Amino acid sequence: MPELISKALKISQLDIKIEFKPPANGDFFTSNELITGRVVVSLPRSTAVQSVTVTLRGLCRTLNPGREKHMSGMDATNINIQYVNTFTCHFPILESKTLFPPQNVTDAISAAPKKGYTLAGGEHSFDFAFLIPAQARPFQKGLNDDRPSDKDEDMTPPSFNSYYGKDAKDPKGSLPDYNKNSEISYYLKAELILGKTLLRTFTPSPSRLEIYEPFGYIPDVDSKLNEIFSGGCVVESDRKFKLKGNATLSMELRPTSWGLLCREDRLFTSESGKFDKLYLRVSGNLKESLQVKLKHIRLVLIEVTSYALKGLTTSSLKRALLLQEDLNLAKLAKKISAGSQEAVLDLSDVPKLSDFRFNHDDIQIRGNRIYSFESCGVDRKFQFEMTLALEINGQPWETKIKTFHTDVHCQAANKTGQLPTYESSSKPPEYAAEHS
Repeated sequence: MPELISKALKISQLDIKIEFKPPANGDFFTSNELITGRVVVSLPRSTAVQSVTVTLRGLCRTLNPGREKHMSGMDATNINIQYVNTFTCHFPILESKTLFPPQNVTDAISAAPKKGYTLAGGEHSFDFAFLIPAQARPFQKGLNDDRPSDKDEDMTPPSFNSYYGKDAKDPKGSLPDYNKNSEISYYLKAELILGKTLLRTFTPSPSRLEIYEPFGYIPDVDSKLNEIFSGGCVVESDRKFKLKGNATLSMELRPTSWGLLCREDRLFTSESGKFDKLYLRVSGNLKESLQVKLKHIRLVLIEVTSYALKGLTTSSLKRALLLQEDLNLAKLAKKISAGSQEAVLDLSDVPKLSDFRFNHDDIQIRGNRIYSFESCGVDRKFQFEMTLALEINGQPWETKIKTFHTDVHCQAANKTGQLPTYESSSKPPEYAAEHS
């Protein structure tokens, strides 16, 4: 039962507010983290109160401005055509708790009186606690959506295009123009409903007060660490270098370990199995030797965000520069002899690359940390684009390699080191017998 704390203070007006403990990381809540706080009701005098409730709510919405026609008019010569906004809304989280009256009071009576219960003037505090569920509520079909209503959510999606904490200037949240087509936001709502009295019947005072407090949520990285696959992946460059005869040269990435990428992960070390090796692939009959040298590398992260609305999907692309380095090093030069089909450039030996940690600076793309997710209306994925500047037999050549989509997370993985190994020939320790 919520705890009720009352203080007899001199209060000038009716008021309600929410106070809750900030998240452990100081910015956003994560999986299995309890949200604890209190609703404070301030009454200037003894007041009849029907109820005090607090609601934990998540909102996922997509907006398509001005795409649907609305026609009005009595005849063909007088038709007014307006373009109206179409939208869809879904509540991945919706949980309410009644803080007043207490549970034992409502259990003892069959129906609550319309006039409510009298609370003395002063400040009244009601404690609450919520745990964000790991799995979201099933999608509910709305008025402006024609998708099937039996879709289940895998995980509760993270906050996206929403302001919270220090950035929450408006209690209900506000978004810049470029982010208004989608939003996933979380907030607490407290509501005070006053009782019906004879005095209030003739007085234009409000019958209820409500307040909103937004907060951020991003699922814990540990919940996705098993989404890793290995082997069998080849990504080829978008261009091929023409050689004499019918031979061509292309670049390939062959990651041996891929899947979820976390903050501070290394991408170019041999242990990572991601960008540590570049393969020079020759197609056709190579009749001359080649001198290939890698001069420059540029790595970009591409965000692909898709918005679903009324059976249509709209996507947007945004880019973030991660790395660019001049690599005029002898170790990145390879000689490919005539008749050869393949050579390897080992990037793991380059300190500038092997020391690179993914998302070390915790970058944001238009106000959002980099993390991928899927929800009923918004999907966010990422892929890498590597631009390579090479010199082949003294001739400059530039090409790009774009990877497949991958999951990323803005938190570092809680990876534990491997336990030390022991040789089978190791002898167990010997203990001397004790004599009493």
